[in-house]
Amino acid sequence: MLDKIIVKGARENNLKNVSFEFPKNKFVVFTGVSGSGKSSMAFDTLFAEGQRRYVESLSSYARQFLGNMKRPEVDLIEGLSPSIAINQKAISHNPRSTVGTVTEIYDYLRLLFARIGHPHCPNCGREVMPQTSKQIVTQIINTLKQEVSNTPYRFLILSPLVRNKVGDFHGLVENLRKQGYKWLRVDGKIIDLYQDFGIVKSNKHNLDAVCDRVSVSKESLKNTDNLYSRLIDDVELALKLSNGQVIVARIDDPGFDFPQNPKEFKETLYSENFACPVCNLSLPPIEPRLFSFNSPQGACPECKGLGSKFQIDRTKFPEWKAKMLESRYFNSPSEGVREELEQYMIKESCPLCHSTRLNNDALSVTVLGQNISQICQLSIENLFNWIKELPSHLDSAQEKEILESIQREIFSRLEFLLAVGLDYLSLEREAGTLSSGESQRIRLASQIGTGLTGVLYILDEPTIGLHSRDNDRLIATLQKLKNLGNTVVVVEHDEDVIKHADHIVDFGIYAGKNGGEIVAEGSLEDIKKNKKSITGQYLSGKLNITSPPSQDNIFGQRIKITGCRQWNLKNVNVDFPLNKLISVTGVSGSGKSTLVHDTLYGGVRSTIALKVHKTWLMFYWSTSLQ
Repeated sequence: MLDKIIVKGARENNLKNVSFEFPKNKFVVFTGVSGSGKSSMAFDTLFAEGQRRYVESLSSYARQFLGNMKRPEVDLIEGLSPSIAINQKAISHNPRSTVGTVTEIYDYLRLLFARIGHPHCPNCGREVMPQTSKQIVTQIINTLKQEVSNTPYRFLILSPLVRNKVGDFHGLVENLRKQGYKWLRVDGKIIDLYQDFGIVKSNKHNLDAVCDRVSVSKESLKNTDNLYSRLIDDVELALKLSNGQVIVARIDDPGFDFPQNPKEFKETLYSENFACPVCNLSLPPIEPRLFSFNSPQGACPECKGLGSKFQIDRTKFPEWKAKMLESRYFNSPSEGVREELEQYMIKESCPLCHSTRLNNDALSVTVLGQNISQICQLSIENLFNWIKELPSHLDSAQEKEILESIQREIFSRLEFLLAVGLDYLSLEREAGTLSSGESQRIRLASQIGTGLTGVLYILDEPTIGLHSRDNDRLIATLQKLKNLGNTVVVVEHDEDVIKHADHIVDFGIYAGKNGGEIVAEGSLEDIKKNKKSITGQYLSGKLNITSPPSQDNIFGQRIKITGCRQWNLKNVNVDFPLNKLISVTGVSGSGKSTLVHDTLYGGVRSTIALKVHKTWLMFYWSTSLQ
């Protein structure tokens, strides 16, 4: 097996028939002036060929979905390992993606809360426990005594069989017929099983088997022995059919007789799992999907799991105009109209879930008195400490045993995030709000977590956006990736990264048609001694960057920002002088991008846009009113 990767005759982009070799299972840096051919060699040649060979190794059936990949302009590459590229790009612009979902930590937290979480009543906060069939019937009769008046009280005993699933359920219907059931409720409509009907296969449906139809009066409740006996049979049948759940649906349709097709219901869910005896509320089964804001079972019904609502800014328009513009935005088929209106829309926190994304059932389950949303608001560092101390606060030996394997998986992922300097992030942070540097480090931490060996990792300037304080953490992470038995190739200009490399390849001499060659390669000392290497001259100190003369009076005209509180900014006041080169610096996550992109650029853009489109809006309002 080759202990090095050999490249012969690389001609991709501006590369000029380049041939060289570098050691495997080492930390290798490709450097050189911008445009000299570093990325052409790393991504367009090495990574592209590695991907092409992987696709060719698949079956012909799989390749027809992936398509044919172009072979890079190179004569030969020997010793090439399976390759993974980690470049500068945002992880995801999907508003449903968060740091927790991308790193998979949230998946293990959902499992943790489903297995050792303590459910509480969403109404009164009392911890709820499983109910027996006798307790359920007792609650039903107590409710009847309170609600039954002089008019007939009619209700159905239902067994919930299907929730939000696609299909025609032909087999289920036939099975119910064989068991003697006559009625089925499909999406709120009662259907006779022995008449012709169809269920649309492509839609999601809710199906409930009708176990009994009961009508009681005030007189019949004076002696409840017969009713109790009947209800206990109905409830036990429903619980058995639905694995522990039963619905009592009161019929509110007008009339004295039992309606053939009732439409108005008031439903109460009872469960063998968890229910509040005081508030008469039952919780759905405590499963991992209950804590997923991407699932109908866990998502907030108001914002559908997004945590916010997109609407017209009420501070700029009257309520009636805002509603009119919102209707236009959501109903217009024109992309241009939506782009125009987006300039006047803002994201508001969901008034129901308050940005937690989850419904009340999910938020009512706690571990040590905290729900899953509160845990996700912790920083990575504080979350690590919380998970670490959790076993000492659990009383149940069974809970500690369940926690052990889950804790190990969460620990491993948190440790990698801490190693790359992302201790300040929280799991609830939207992936789309991360900087490119943060996104790249999250993907880097995820790759370390996979534990793969024998892989060629190619990174594109991972120090971009990093403060000098975080460079050492990043370099240690790259070294750890190498120590797992991988080859790490980094396209980089940073001096610290170059100095820690096992092997350096310097491209140049200049950019474009004057580049595409290897000027020097070898150790750090080899690069310093090479007179052709511009990189080596700066590393050795023969060339340096001179500082410009300082300016005493920089303020003339300026843009003044007062009281900025976006994201983590704490009532910041700052002046930006016009016609000057301004640098905004600080450690990662300190608020630089929030100040420049979200506040300065966003504020200026909104102000200009409001003036530019004032005429368009006046025209639109007048035509809409007509």
